Amino acid sequence: MARKKKKTTKKEDRYWLQEAKERMEKKGTVGKFTRYCIRKGYKGVTQACINEAKQEARKTGNTELLKEAVFAQNVRKIAKKRKKKK
Repeated sequence: MARKKKKTTKKEDRYWLQEAKERMEKKGTVGKFTRYCIRKGYKGVTQACINEAKQEARKTGNTELLKEAVFAQNVRKIAKKRKKKK
């Protein structure tokens, strides 16, 4: 069953990335996807690595890997937008 999305304010929406980083630090998963990409032979998190991880996760049913890949893709989009602003 899908989670219900709670209503958030604009201020809460702006800080979702910081909250996600705090959760990752608490769980100890910071850098886990980067290590996965390096183990697969990439030089770091690239779009090709993200695509491969998503494909592999869907085949094997590994939801944790899929979530990590989607998160990495979203962060890359944000970084690209910030880079364009400068």
